[in-house]
Amino acid sequence: MPQIKIIILFTVIFYSNALAQDSTAQKKIFLSRIDVSYVFAGQIYNDSFIYKPGFSINITESIMLVDNLGVGIGMGYLSLNHDKFMPIYFEAIGYKRKKGNTPLIKIQAGYSLGWSNAENSLSTYSFKGGAYVNAGFGRNIQINESYSVLFHLSYCHQFAKVKYHIFNGDEYSGTLNYDMLIISFGLIINK
Repeated sequence: MPQIKIIILFTVIFYSNALAQDSTAQKKIFLSRIDVSYVFAGQIYNDSFIYKPGFSINITESIMLVDNLGVGIGMGYLSLNHDKFMPIYFEAIGYKRKKGNTPLIKIQAGYSLGWSNAENSLSTYSFKGGAYVNAGFGRNIQINESYSVLFHLSYCHQFAKVKYHIFNGDEYSGTLNYDMLIISFGLIINK
């Protein structure tokens, strides 16, 4: 009887150690992703909607916490006509399955630096970025063990601030809101 208990104890320890190594290996999966996107955007300003299409490119580095949930950080460049943004964000991404052709959801939140290169006759004109939120869904298609492609559709909201002096010397400041529908294509590299 003592031999059976010892065998059972060693079996439990062996499988516990194997499971712990499996979960540790899963936690150490790092992913790099580059996304190129077309942006259908509009700016809400003075109760008006102004259509401003553009493009963006983002680079994200993430780590898989479990088989189908990862977190990461990233930065990008977003161009909407004369208004430009550089978002720096945290990301959470969830996959339905670990590998293969699988649906996913992705959420990004952070802050964007902003500037405008529009010709403006006001010398006191100041344009700054603000909070950045992007959430959507898509599909991951695995090419091989090292590479996957990503198709993604998301809604993004970008805040910005504008400030300038008007003709009588008073200062005007306001918050700008950009609402965007973003269609993205990405390449994911498993490290």
